[in-house]
Amino acid sequence: MITQQLFIVAMVMIGGYLGMRFRKMDISGLEFYLAFGILATYAYSPFWGAVVGSAMMLVALVLYPRGIERFWIPVVCMAATFYLGARYLPMTQGTFVMNSMILVIGYNVISNLAYMLTGYDWFRAFRFIVISSFLNFIILSRIGWDLLQWLS
Repeated sequence: MITQQLFIVAMVMIGGYLGMRFRKMDISGLEFYLAFGILATYAYSPFWGAVVGSAMMLVALVLYPRGIERFWIPVVCMAATFYLGARYLPMTQGTFVMNSMILVIGYNVISNLAYMLTGYDWFRAFRFIVISSFLNFIILSRIGWDLLQWLS
């Protein structure tokens, strides 16, 4: 059990650092908080999924400060996504990738619509959705189910 907890702490630190680096290079969408938040949601609870995802974003925000709306909009959207996903999309090995991608795409669309209400460029929002969906698909389809089983 301690191994899984240390792994999550390491992923929060590494994911937050990489998120900051990608943001500095203006490659939004290459962020790991959603994939690992989904895994923590189904391994533990929606609360812990939101904590893991928010902690990754907080590390990136501390290392590369930006507007506070760049933190609270995704946190609120992520918490809602994880709660609704855990409630209405039960995970089995056969449904894991499909249900995870429903959560990923739903989160990306809703959070980027909220960003656009604050003046975010629509092209950047679309690019974020495409890059994030692709990255999360790669992570969740390749190692997601096995990692979820190990974390549980």
